[in-house]
Amino acid sequence: MGSKQLQTITLDGVDYVRQDSIASPPDGDRHIVILDRGFIYEGILGEDGEYFTLSDCANVRRWEKNGTGGMLKSARDSGATLDECPMIKFAKGSEVLMVPTPRGWRGWRG
Repeated sequence: MGSKQLQTITLDGVDYVRQDSIASPPDGDRHIVILDRGFIYEGILGEDGEYFTLSDCANVRRWEKNGTGGMLKSARDSGATLDECPMIKFAKGSEVLMVPTPRGWRGWRG
């Protein structure tokens, strides 16, 4: 794998890099959540007291390639099978991993 070499400029002892050379974190309120027992969902993350909620969500039933890291980057590129579902609610502490999704992650919804 190739890595991108960052070019820096130093002014008054402070190193600066080009803004477009650093990947920006995903924006928005959509997240992929992996729950205990391996259930994986993606949706708009919210909070309701002792619970988290996911609305406008989908269950990630399976994916065909690229491992978990590839699936987290793109549903379409990993061959994910997504099942739309109603809002889900899960107890805080039952999540194993929560990751913000990049814009257009689902592919079939944009």
